[in-house]
Amino acid sequence: MRLDPKYFNRFIIICGLIGLLAITFFSIRHSFSRISDYEKRLGQADFSGLKFQSFDRPDSLSVEEFRGKPVLVHFWSTWSGLSQDVGAFLELNRDQYPDLVVIAAAVRDDSTLISTYIDEQNFSFHHVEGTEFYQSLLVPGMPSQILLDQAGALARYQVGGDTLALRNMLNDFFTGRDE
Repeated sequence: MRLDPKYFNRFIIICGLIGLLAITFFSIRHSFSRISDYEKRLGQADFSGLKFQSFDRPDSLSVEEFRGKPVLVHFWSTWSGLSQDVGAFLELNRDQYPDLVVIAAAVRDDSTLISTYIDEQNFSFHHVEGTEFYQSLLVPGMPSQILLDQAGALARYQVGGDTLALRNMLNDFFTGRDE
């Protein structure tokens, strides 16, 4: 079968549009699938025995040490501007959430860059190596936050660097409002 040359351009445009629609559809579907899978892994995760290698002290840091206080695990990296924005937001708003323990879990980054960044910023967080836990959950984005309640159970989570959404999440948690 031969294609008439006068219809060739239309044919190519239609094929291109169909291809573009297919790529868009499957990209969106994949994104939702990753988030859904992440939610399942979060629901199955055991946070009670969660330990991280600390940058601030020679031994490991356990979430159990903070039982009775809410804990925010903030996955961040020096190469992520949004991570740095969220870190700055959390530090600037420490007074609003005085009971909140922030575990800043560095992900997929050079230890020298991490140490330099920690020294320069001087945030009042517990800085830990978080790559292994981040990868075990297959977190779909950077930065991401996991909020654990006073009993160490999953309360809420957020993927991304939207500080307004993070503020709302924290306010809802501390005022007892459900999501």
